[in-house]
Amino acid sequence: MRDVPGRATLFRIVPGPGKTGGSGLSTLRRDVLDAHLADGWRLEELQVEVVPLERVLDDYIPYACAV
Repeated sequence: MRDVPGRATLFRIVPGPGKTGGSGLSTLRRDVLDAHLADGWRLEELQVEVVPLERVLDDYIPYACAV
C-alpha cells in the first residue's frame, strides 16, 4: 500500500544458497531489500498495483462499522 494509487516494484524475497523459506520477507522498500540481499537472500522483481490503506478499508469494511 502507498499514499497514492499506481504501480510499484515489489521485491519478492526468495531463498539464496543455504536459505529456505523467505515467506514474509518481501517488500516495496529498497533499503529493506538491500539488508536481505546482504544476508544472502535473492529476489524476484514484480510490478504490482498499489492503493492507499484508506481505499482498502473503504472497499472492504461496511460503512458505519467500528474498526
